Amino acid sequence: MKGELKMANNKKLLSATSKNYTKEEIESKQEIENKLHAFEKLDSNIKPPHYLDVMGKNEWNRVVPLLSDLPISNLDYHLIAQYCNWYSVWRKSWQDVKKNKATIVEENSSGIKIKKINPDFTVMEKATTQLMRISNELGMTISSRMRLVDVSEDEEDDPFA
Repeated sequence: MKGELKMANNKKLLSATSKNYTKEEIESKQEIENKLHAFEKLDSNIKPPHYLDVMGKNEWNRVVPLLSDLPISNLDYHLIAQYCNWYSVWRKSWQDVKKNKATIVEENSSGIKIKKINPDFTVMEKATTQLMRISNELGMTISSRMRLVDVSEDEEDDPFA
């Protein structure tokens, strides 16, 4: 329809699709997938960035070996570092919320006690949002991994299919 925006389709690996492609389409898609594997694969023994704190480095050491089965390359190094940094922020804010609860009581300028949202609760929410965004980018969620391997989803590339 006129003025309607069409959303770009999520790309799928050729092996994860059930669509019947022509020989030329298969060759074209295979060529694109081969380029994906041309990037230097992330070394599962790569050291975490120096700027991560201990909690971030521990998360790095936990997730990097798990990512080795996914098409993650050295280009994703800083994205993984961001994930680990946000994980550390989330854990620290979670610990504070666990200790002090989601709300805190403060005294206002008139001496009246008021209940407020714990600022660390807000930080924890922001960190959760960032963790989910980056997790999806890196294939660390079940739904993002399913997009790589699920052949049951219908594809709407061909309007006449």
